Amino acid sequence: MLSLLAGGRIILMPTMPDVAPLLSDTDEALESYRNQAIRMLCVAGLGGCPQLSLPFMQIDGVPLGFSLIGPPGSDKGLIELGRMLMA
Repeated sequence: MLSLLAGGRIILMPTMPDVAPLLSDTDEALESYRNQAIRMLCVAGLGGCPQLSLPFMQIDGVPLGFSLIGPPGSDKGLIELGRMLMA
């Protein structure tokens, strides 16, 4: 992952795999969603990289977000980029 972030590049990706599951979903569906979410959410942390999640849109009233992942030490720059994108 660090090679993808070389030269100050930023990774843009969905924060979660889909909209949040419903409370009425089966235990199997909830477990599947949880497993998919963990795979997406651990990428930055395992690489020692900062991750910033920003709201993007809503589908049927349910929010979806996207994440910006930057190289290690780019925390402040990532926050500033997030501010610019949300302005």
